[in-house]
Amino acid sequence: AIGVGMNLRKSISKASHSKIYMQDDRPEVDYITFTTGAIDGLTYFTLNVVKGATGILYKPVLYGYRDGASGFFKGVKKATLGTVSKPIAGAVGFLGHITLGVEGSITNALAALGVKTKKKHVKRIRPARLPSMDGVLRAYDEQDGTASML
Repeated sequence: AIGVGMNLRKSISKASHSKIYMQDDRPEVDYITFTTGAIDGLTYFTLNVVKGATGILYKPVLYGYRDGASGFFKGVKKATLGTVSKPIAGAVGFLGHITLGVEGSITNALAALGVKTKKKHVKRIRPARLPSMDGVLRAYDEQDGTASML
């Protein structure tokens, strides 16, 4: 049941040609806590609502500038679809992220009690290595790793 919300979110995002979905087409994150799932879900929802609202003005102007009057009406059509579908995709995604966060919290609680589960959540021992600008692999520096997490 948990995966249903995320699959529905992806389907609605694809239907609305959501750039957020296209940019965010990566494997789902294993959320360790409810809080991380809720924060990511709220971020996704907010981005979708903003994109749907700004598309009302942006899409007709963009397509109208590019293709003239026919492009303007094409932009109106896309803006109308996005205004409806993007907030719906955001709401469904929000619920999907929250359910993944709840699942992670329950898995962690069961692991703390010694109950074995199918999923293994590994907590990071130290912050990730900060990649250098020139692409050269440098020795690990904890301050840089902590700064990269901010």
